[in-house]
Amino acid sequence: MPVKRSIFYKFLGHVPYSNALQIQEQLHKSVLSGALGMDGCILFLSHEPVITFGKYSSETNLLVDENKLSELGVNVYRSSRGGDITCHEPGQLVIYPILNLKKMHLGVKEYVGMLELTIINFLSEFGISGETVKGRPGVWVENKKIASVGINISKYVTTHGLAINIYNSLESFSYVNPCGFSDIGMTSVKLLNGECGDLDSAGTIFLKHFENIFKVSGVKYQSIKEAAGNLI
Repeated sequence: MPVKRSIFYKFLGHVPYSNALQIQEQLHKSVLSGALGMDGCILFLSHEPVITFGKYSSETNLLVDENKLSELGVNVYRSSRGGDITCHEPGQLVIYPILNLKKMHLGVKEYVGMLELTIINFLSEFGISGETVKGRPGVWVENKKIASVGINISKYVTTHGLAINIYNSLESFSYVNPCGFSDIGMTSVKLLNGECGDLDSAGTIFLKHFENIFKVSGVKYQSIKEAAGNLI
């Protein structure tokens, strides 16, 4: 029977998107060098209203002028992750697994598939049947998107990850063609289920399924300041 690997996890609460980029960059270095002491970590957090472009996104998928978005309190970032344009909002659970795929013997497609399966199993806890759709990354419920996946991998170590709509307003998605598609709607756990709890409880449920799918044991990280370069 394979031995379970261990990873650190941490609930960070609200973190500005720009700070989260710096934290991921430092943790990437710590995982790559082995300084973290485990095969990786997984961060649970939320962001202010932001719109992010993936590295292959088209600018035409942004439907509102950036100056107007700034007036609305929505920032725009160009990101190193894969995938197209997407949004983050308060009430959305953002999850950044920073893992050494080489040590975990995982390929890129396998990793993304396991993330999507974890989301689907997470949604089942709320009585929601999620599914994947060929050619449209992320997880869907009755032709509406509930979760996005966008990753970056450098030297076998992952950054970025996924976002699940829990009880966010979804307003920011009206400013873009989500994932580059003009014909899709968005949904959330709250819209579909009514009851969704808070983000920490949602993160705990997700972690349970992540541990099962990835065959890892999560170890709560009381402090990751050193590994994250005192950014937290």
